[in-house]
Amino acid sequence: MVIAGILLLRNVSDVFEGARLASVAVVISYFVSFSSAIVCFFARGGRLSSPKKQLRPLFGSALPITAVRAGGSLVGSAVAVLLPAMLIRAGASASEALQMFGVVSGMAMPVLSIPSTVIGSISLVLVPELSEDFYRKRYRQLSANIERGLSATVLIACTLIPLFLVLGEDVGRVLYSDADAGEMIRNCCLMLLPMSLTMISTGILNSLNFEKVTLAYYFIGAALMLGAVLFLPQYIGVYAYPVGMALSFVVSSTLNLAFLVRKCPLSKAFLKKCLILFALMFPVSVVGNFTFAALNRCLGALGALSLTAAVMLAVTFVSYFFCHIFSPAPFKKLLFDK
Repeated sequence: MVIAGILLLRNVSDVFEGARLASVAVVISYFVSFSSAIVCFFARGGRLSSPKKQLRPLFGSALPITAVRAGGSLVGSAVAVLLPAMLIRAGASASEALQMFGVVSGMAMPVLSIPSTVIGSISLVLVPELSEDFYRKRYRQLSANIERGLSATVLIACTLIPLFLVLGEDVGRVLYSDADAGEMIRNCCLMLLPMSLTMISTGILNSLNFEKVTLAYYFIGAALMLGAVLFLPQYIGVYAYPVGMALSFVVSSTLNLAFLVRKCPLSKAFLKKCLILFALMFPVSVVGNFTFAALNRCLGALGALSLTAAVMLAVTFVSYFFCHIFSPAPFKKLLFDK
């Protein structure tokens, strides 16, 4: 997609033609992925057979997940229309509204969505194992694997939140040369925790055949987000969107985890570990603030940013080690064992 986009857009001067060619690049990427998957399927001995017996369970599982994906696309399109309109209604000009929407949707949110890549991979690894444990009624192993996924998710979120809290504003300046984007990254970084928990808990529940439950919870969260986009811009401006997203993630993750705990109670050791991770975010943030203030006086923004991030990560993992939270072994098993 990136290669096709670069080749197609090199000499484009018209905005609408550029948008059309960008969509062509996306279609090309999907075609290449689809063709590669088909070739690999047959090259590895795959054969076609009648799907009649599997259609009903397949659609029973796939339709709720498909509805979530389709709903996400529709909600995203609705936000793209409603948020600028509500900002204009709140007093912004059309160009200001579009600029603010571009900052939040094209700059701040992609950075804040970085954990979704790692957490999506963890969820993908866990799904077949959780499904097998569930259907074979290996409930003790199921609980252990669920806690493993949740622990990794909370650890990733609690590691990144202090980084964005301390360095978010300068990340926006370095990446986008935009102070507003950096300020939004810093102010909205606490969203990472409910967002991450929503992702992993949704994947876990889907693997346990509770797709309809996650579908219902998703639409509750989506309704709250759209409500925030409709009613909050007159009070908090463009922050209505990230606030609405945060509200959606908080509600969805809370409902998901409450349902999950009823089906598979979590251990006290896991809850204690989470509390320690939450508590350690404050001292790590304090260390980061002092480090960045000292380094920023003698180094440029990029140098101070890089060294402060390295110091904060070192302090974080040393703290995890001495608090008996971090050990490489479980994560190696989670990510590399087959």
